[in-house]
Amino acid sequence: MDHYKHITIDERETIFLMRNHGNSLREIASHIKKSYSTISRELSRNSTGKSYSPSKAQ
Repeated sequence: MDHYKHITIDERETIFLMRNHGNSLREIASHIKKSYSTISRELSRNSTGKSYSPSKAQ
């Protein structure tokens, strides 16, 4: 059985910073060693308008 890990607050901060610097979802996924779909879901679930909030995601 596979065990899933939550995205850590450090990873969320990295997503926030990289996204604000214009990195693509694939670049972010590669950097934090998560799948593209994980990053995409994280951003869609925890964004308000066009802004991602790592603190909202906790």
